[in-house]
Amino acid sequence: MKVLAAWSLWPDPPATPGADFRAPDLGPLEAQYVPQRPRRVGRHARLTLVGAAACVAQRVQPIPGNRTGIYLGSGIGNAAEESLVAGQVVCMVMGVSPGPASPVHFANSVSNSATFYAARVTGATGPNVVVSQEEVSFEGALMMADVALQAGEVDCALVGGVDECLEAREGVFLRIDLPADTVLGEGSGWLMVGRDGDGSLGDILASVQIPGAPRAGRDAPDAWAEVAALALAARRDGEDVTILPGLRVDADDARALAALVPGARVQTYLDRCGSFATAAALGIAGIFRPGVAPGLYVHVSRCRIGVAAVVVRRTLDEVRE
Repeated sequence: MKVLAAWSLWPDPPATPGADFRAPDLGPLEAQYVPQRPRRVGRHARLTLVGAAACVAQRVQPIPGNRTGIYLGSGIGNAAEESLVAGQVVCMVMGVSPGPASPVHFANSVSNSATFYAARVTGATGPNVVVSQEEVSFEGALMMADVALQAGEVDCALVGGVDECLEAREGVFLRIDLPADTVLGEGSGWLMVGRDGDGSLGDILASVQIPGAPRAGRDAPDAWAEVAALALAARRDGEDVTILPGLRVDADDARALAALVPGARVQTYLDRCGSFATAAALGIAGIFRPGVAPGLYVHVSRCRIGVAAVVVRRTLDEVRE
């Protein structure tokens, strides 16, 4: 897949060490990219709208309307909105408050409400899909977009990963099973991809899931070797390789993988934005930020099935702001 545009809510300055990260006020970004934001939408939808509209704005050519699909990955979705509606229903049943749940909140609790709004704002009228597969939700969305592109269903696709940081941390741990001392975060990362196109910024060369035992620490013995083989097969002569460690990939893991790819370096990003189910979207879209060097990037994370890896080549030195 060709990367036609990219945008990420990249934390600058980065998160405060040891504290959960929440994105700053979205108002200025909404004023720039979503001047007519739908009223009374939740934070998950706002993060989605900003990211999708900002990604479209990076592309000089207009998107081809009914030939553009939206594929959103989200590990916990609009859980805050769902919780609010559930609380209203419980209070009504218990007689604490009269009347039904707010129809606005109820409508926004639907899993694809955020992408509905994103389609309205960007003008995309193609397939509209939400993928929720815990911490491989973004990779799942990327895979679905690739299938649609190969089948000729769309000419291009907006692929995003969005999750918000919940006030009740326990909700995150219950849904994606992270260690209790994990520094949580939130973000919105987006790619516009196509099978071909002028002015592409790079390529998604591979997106794989390597089976292993559940969760961190018990992968198939050759998981890192398989990821390294992908990188070596894609690497051009003299090309720089950067390992991007994602969820549940610690410093020792990253060094072990880098050792299998001569000359590879390790670059972290979770320390900037905290951990969340679709942090991979932020890390991968962040490859295309202005000033990032061209080269081969290998994002790797651990998940329920074992190891997930995405191999990306950045080919342009700069991305238009």
